[in-house]
Amino acid sequence: LEIRLKELAAVEMKVQSLQEAQKASRQRIFQELTRVGLSDWREGVKTMELVSSQEFALQSTFQEKRAEVASAKTLYLERRKERRQVESVIEKRQVRASLEHSRKEQRMIDDWFGQRNRLKNNGSRPV
Repeated sequence: LEIRLKELAAVEMKVQSLQEAQKASRQRIFQELTRVGLSDWREGVKTMELVSSQEFALQSTFQEKRAEVASAKTLYLERRKERRQVESVIEKRQVRASLEHSRKEQRMIDDWFGQRNRLKNNGSRPV
């Protein structure tokens, strides 16, 4: 999940960089158009189109990375939920086993005292 998030951030930075380059290119085009003429303007438009196509390609990559992050996050949350459910079942079994063990010990102690009392009441001594 962390790797996917880092990849997403890297692609997002590239997209922002291309958007800034496109903005700068537009500004340059308009400055050149007013200062020089059509030939430089055409070159600026071509540059802007190139940047736009690169941005479009990165946008699709960005969306794919976003989907990968969402998928990884969902998988992580599902596994965490399963792990917690298993831990809960194990804890309940341990509590039940401990309780049963305590009951058996108490029953053994009760039986021993009961036998001892019966022997005392019958007039004989415990062995």
